[in-house]
Amino acid sequence: MLKTEKATYSRTALEAGEKQLKEIRLTVRQKAGHYTLYYNLKQACEWLEDNAGNPAAFYSYHLEQYKDRLYHHFKSTTKAELSRLARLAKKELLETVQAIFQYGEQGSVNIV
Repeated sequence: MLKTEKATYSRTALEAGEKQLKEIRLTVRQKAGHYTLYYNLKQACEWLEDNAGNPAAFYSYHLEQYKDRLYHHFKSTTKAELSRLARLAKKELLETVQAIFQYGEQGSVNIV
């Protein structure tokens, strides 16, 4: 019987990444302000991928949709739709971090 290794995450990096995400304000005045907002969300996601542990755990479907709408369908996408995608992307990343903490409490992953 093969024994698999558990994924290992850094508690301090997860907490710092969660703090970064919570500090991102989702309100923009103009539609073009979403470029900066996307950059901030992407930067926090990349920081988590680089420092927290398993990089594949932080893939965000909504962040990819947000990027696609922003860079490929900007004219046909409303500001409200971009704001909705930004909220979903941030929520998804925060839920991922919270899920990792829950899995750590259950013993499914290692948190050091």
